[in-house]
Amino acid sequence: MVALSTSSAGYVGLAVFAVVYAANWLRRAMSPDAPQREAIKSEAIFALSATLVFLAVLALTPHALDYVFDLIDGMVFHKTESDSYAERTMWTRVAVDAFFTTNGFGVGLGSARTSNWFANILSSTASSEWRFWVLSSCVSSSGVAVPRTREQGNWHRG
Repeated sequence: MVALSTSSAGYVGLAVFAVVYAANWLRRAMSPDAPQREAIKSEAIFALSATLVFLAVLALTPHALDYVFDLIDGMVFHKTESDSYAERTMWTRVAVDAFFTTNGFGVGLGSARTSNWFANILSSTASSEWRFWVLSSCVSSSGVAVPRTREQGNWHRG
């Protein structure tokens, strides 16, 4: 299903999965005490055969990967021209505007619809986050037991 979608995160996940699988396969193939040596050999034969067939298809039809190159070009270099980019940017802008409209108090959990984590947290729970930050800053700067050097004694109140 990932190969049929245009999700760049899905493609990155598929590539990471392929790298992890290949690394695991190499680890098993290089292990001297591999319990299923015959299974590894058959996997290697299958992978080599599939690679050779793929290269033969590319040699016979040089334009076979044009769709893939066009897809990558559109996803990487022309992403800002897509409808998805425009909609995601609009929702992020709405969330940031909500933060400023509420004077930094936020609009409440679940009220902002963004694909940007930072903008979502800022617009949804900004007042809670800022209160926690201010409170923790005040507590850490005064009234907390702080370790001192041995010459000064064990603890003192800041």
